[in-house]
Amino acid sequence: IYSEFVVGDKSGVVTFSATEAQKGHFKDGAVIRLQNTKVVMVKGFIRVVADKWSMVAPAAEDAPGGAPEIEVNSDKDISAVEYELTQA
Repeated sequence: IYSEFVVGDKSGVVTFSATEAQKGHFKDGAVIRLQNTKVVMVKGFIRVVADKWSMVAPAAEDAPGGAPEIEVNSDKDISAVEYELTQA
């Protein structure tokens, strides 16, 4: 069972599908480190998920990338766009 959270940065936002074990990291305004995640299509919409090779953790000053202040551009929601598979 997955819970969905909207995550983003200055380039836009996307929906992240989190497992029960991951969902505790997602809080309003939290800076999260997502590493080696992947994009999957769910009924024509983009979702980001973390598999067994991925890392989901709170950003920390002593971790790669640190814990920067993030400005989120919620006007560009890539997960709100429905994509359709077409023949080339």
